[in-house]
Amino acid sequence: MQHGEIFKKYRSRLVREGVLKSFLNGLIVFGALDAVISLIVWLCGMQGGVWLALGAAAGGGIACGLLFYFLKYKPTEKDVARRIDALGLEERTVTMLDYADDGSYLALRQREDAKKALRVASNLKMALSVSVALIVPAVVAPVIGAGMNTVTALAEHGYLPSGQDIFPSAKDQYIELTYMVDGDGEIEGEELQLLLPGESGTPVKAVASDGWEFVGWDDRSGDPYRLDENVTESTIFTALFIELPEEDDGGDPSDEIGGEGQDSDMMDPDGSAGNAEGGPGSEGGDNSDGNGSGDGGQDSDNQGGSGQGNGAGYQYEETNQILNGNTFYGKELEEYKRKLEEKLANNEDLTPEERRFIELYFGTL
Repeated sequence: MQHGEIFKKYRSRLVREGVLKSFLNGLIVFGALDAVISLIVWLCGMQGGVWLALGAAAGGGIACGLLFYFLKYKPTEKDVARRIDALGLEERTVTMLDYADDGSYLALRQREDAKKALRVASNLKMALSVSVALIVPAVVAPVIGAGMNTVTALAEHGYLPSGQDIFPSAKDQYIELTYMVDGDGEIEGEELQLLLPGESGTPVKAVASDGWEFVGWDDRSGDPYRLDENVTESTIFTALFIELPEEDDGGDPSDEIGGEGQDSDMMDPDGSAGNAEGGPGSEGGDNSDGNGSGDGGQDSDNQGGSGQGNGAGYQYEETNQILNGNTFYGKELEEYKRKLEEKLANNEDLTPEERRFIELYFGTL
């Protein structure tokens, strides 16, 4: 048997040994990945996590097995020579390869000696060399992964608690403090605050936009500035804004009745002109509509008295909406109240108590 055939024979055995070692390493990686991914899936309570863990672990195991073979366990000529020398050739094969291109007499003699030794070694068997330190993890890792897969599958179907049931996440321990607006305005400060139960929030302030007015919070607080302390549960507070009416210049003050008197061209019964601040005097000086003194009026039997009227001067003019000398905003207020009632009807977040409070507030205006 030529030494080339001997090399080929032992090389094939080393290839099988390298494939076996690479497979065992890939099995270790597969088991470890399967266990870790299954644990993460169980902690997160994911659905279908068993197949995700198996698929990812299988892909990782195959990739790692191939890398181990081509980077570490694929035999070279020197690897084969060393394993042959380990059968008792005392490094003759390795030396023969080292001096393969040397034409000296000593090199020729060494090669002849190595060939004779190879012919003797051709009948020797080369055992596979796999360490126990590689075999044990290759058995244990898949067992652990399979056990973790079983736990994940049982938790997914409700037979065991998931990791979220046993170890609640830190996010679940927080409560939310939320500030919102109803109308045209904004919140100065943090509108969404995450707090631990019993903590206090940060200050906020409700600010109305131009043409709008802040009327209070939905919890009956009328101060636009607020700082909520000792918050024990998630809560939402809403700042309420209403639109202000447009300013009205009103009518001509000279048209008001019951104010300072107007000059009158009315004639007294005797033909003389009377100058009165109020209405013409009557017997007894009674004037119910205005403040004024009757001056110079004649009665058929009695001298007209100088009467002082005590009327309140209450007057409403449809044209300029003047009430008691001031602009009357009754219609505008009714319109805004109607709009607010529509908003209340469409807002499902308000409780009956909150709706009643807002209705009572606008009922007093």
